[in-house]
Amino acid sequence: GDLVAIREKAIKAAGIACQYDKEKNYDEASGKYIETIEYFQHVIKYEKNPSLVSTYKKKAEEYLTRAMYIKKMLKEKEEPVKVEAAADGAPKESPSGKGGKEDK
Repeated sequence: GDLVAIREKAIKAAGIACQYDKEKNYDEASGKYIETIEYFQHVIKYEKNPSLVSTYKKKAEEYLTRAMYIKKMLKEKEEPVKVEAAADGAPKESPSGKGGKEDK
């Protein structure tokens, strides 16, 4: 049960991080991404399902990359380039499913 609770905390923290990121609250976003990674590291350590471990590692890597990028941009006093992400932190796909430019 503990693993499920920590996984839920990771998912919630990721959602908050993405929301902060979207709102250009980059300092808070960076901190939440790091918090998310810490939760995922714990889940990865105890998760028995290899495909879930792989998924969590991939997400943790994405969040780490984003957090480091934000920190670098904040240090250089530049505005980070915005990334579109769904509420769960997964990159959005175009509604057509083709990944191409959407018609406006």
